[in-house]
Amino acid sequence: MSGLFDAHCHLDFDAFDEDRAAVLVRAEAAGVREIVIAGVDPDGSARAREVARAALGGVRVRACAGLHPWWVDRLDDDGLDAALARLRDELTGEEAAIGEFGLDAASVSRGGSAARQERALGAQLDLACARGLPAVLHVVRCHDRLLELLRARDVLPRFLLHGWSGPEHLMPHLVALGGWFSFGPRVTRDGHAKLKRSLRWVASEHPGRWLIETDAPDAGLSPGARGEPGDLAAVAAAVAVALCRDEASVGDVTSRNAETFYSDGAAWH
Repeated sequence: MSGLFDAHCHLDFDAFDEDRAAVLVRAEAAGVREIVIAGVDPDGSARAREVARAALGGVRVRACAGLHPWWVDRLDDDGLDAALARLRDELTGEEAAIGEFGLDAASVSRGGSAARQERALGAQLDLACARGLPAVLHVVRCHDRLLELLRARDVLPRFLLHGWSGPEHLMPHLVALGGWFSFGPRVTRDGHAKLKRSLRWVASEHPGRWLIETDAPDAGLSPGARGEPGDLAAVAAAVAVALCRDEASVGDVTSRNAETFYSDGAAWH
């Protein structure tokens, strides 16, 4: 096996400040060879770049830059304009993607602005296209609306629906627009039949369009546990069971797919 690729985590978060180097050692021991850190706000995107630059050992770490919808919901219109300008101006050329960004209906129900989230979504899709980068999307309970907005655009980047748990019937439509799907620690848990059907569908019908991730530290293998990139070995094992494959083939396929997704490339449409 060539090694595992954690397609989405938050190694820059302060949950790792005390033992980040040890976390990377454990990840390497678990077979992880590459990690991508998602950006969630301007300061976090800068910190993700710093963590990626400082990483030592046998694990390659890359960073993204983006404005997460939870963070967007803290801003007024002027604040969002300033944050988007800072995001654009501070890009260094090191970024693996623009993201994570997107739509979150749960956050809107707590007082966030759907209109502001959609404006941030459009601006960051534009930025990804302009820089020739893929996009990493966070979408919660508004996949239909996302599809409407994507279909209304003339040009799209490749985009990853990270931590996929959306409706199965939308997956072919998202694939047609340039969508990829990433599956995280939920696949290790009992139940989640819909999620595992989605995994089987994309692995069978579009074998080049699926990845695995940890979303660490937020998505641990057990309730309340801190997630780590090293947990990706357990994710790969659970995926192998769900697909009736061996773990080595899961690692090989998802690593190859992740390398392809995060490589430079032109816009989809």
